[in-house]
Amino acid sequence: MKRIVRFIILVMTLTMCMSMLCFAKENVDNDVTRYGIEPKGPAPAVSSVQVTNAYIKGDGYVYVVVRVVGYGQNIYSTYDGIQCQMSKAIPFGSPIVTGYNYEMKCRPAEVGNHQFTFSITSQNSPWNTMSASAVITVS
Repeated sequence: MKRIVRFIILVMTLTMCMSMLCFAKENVDNDVTRYGIEPKGPAPAVSSVQVTNAYIKGDGYVYVVVRVVGYGQNIYSTYDGIQCQMSKAIPFGSPIVTGYNYEMKCRPAEVGNHQFTFSITSQNSPWNTMSASAVITVS
């Protein structure tokens, strides 16, 4: 009797597991057709990093724009050794986004030369880290 009960429990457990997997796959397939999502492949790795602009906004802070070709993560930037904050990430490329212009909010503007550094790691293989630096002159 115990063997029969154990067998029935095992069959019911396997049936529940298989039905959950089928429902999950069905929902993914429906989302693809319903929303017109079509997978294109992995995001491109970071291939270029370039400091393109620096300016002072009305709030008195220095903002530096960095153009990154590819998709990255773990962004780290400094201005005179003090970490900056990302203000905006503006995508470019159409219809497929090929990269971003990152606007970094640095320190309040002070007259003189200031060292800016930026680094980013690719989201996908080969997970390379690329960097750029520039001397920002505030007059």
